[in-house]
Amino acid sequence: MEIGPGLGFITQELAKRAGKVITIEKDKKMVNILENEYTFDNVEIIKGDITEMDLPVFDRVISNIPYHISSQITFKLLEHEFELGVLSYQKEFAQRLVMPPSPQVSRLSVMAQMKADCELLRVISRKNFYPVPKTDCALVKLVPHPKIAADTFFDNVVTGLYSHKRKTVRNALLSSVDLTGVTRERLKTIQIPYTERRVWSLTLEEICTLVDVLRHEVVT
Repeated sequence: MEIGPGLGFITQELAKRAGKVITIEKDKKMVNILENEYTFDNVEIIKGDITEMDLPVFDRVISNIPYHISSQITFKLLEHEFELGVLSYQKEFAQRLVMPPSPQVSRLSVMAQMKADCELLRVISRKNFYPVPKTDCALVKLVPHPKIAADTFFDNVVTGLYSHKRKTVRNALLSSVDLTGVTRERLKTIQIPYTERRVWSLTLEEICTLVDVLRHEVVT
């Protein structure tokens, strides 16, 4: 699946290598060009907005994703089962997507890395694009983890923590009672791991451990 094929330069190369290529393009003019200029039997052109439509079945995905919908598209893709994604993002977004624990780490980093192995392959100069964007881009490889059931509690805890990522874990949780469902009184009495650590310093594994402890308190 190719999102936003534009004039079809990459589409041509994909068609030579893939059994079938599905392109999704919302610009009617671009769709007309693709339909008139390219006659590959193994290319299906779909006119539609990727953010609003149901996705077709696909095993690999490629796209130069517009910055303003990078998060939206990335997480929509990660709701589906596929083998591999190679996606071009604005460089700063790509760096956040693969970022290890640091003061700059975000909810985006944690949620993406929970769902997939994220690897920054290379930075691409903005001069390689036309029209030339304002910033450089970066190519990111996504390999999804085996699909797991949606976990609203995990999402809520991570949202609460990273709304206060510079606070200690205890203080961030005390500020996020509405999301976690664990009352302030209960939080003060249970053994929470990493309480004095800053939220941003937690690894993904430590976050999972913390969520499991809190989940037990909610269930019991």
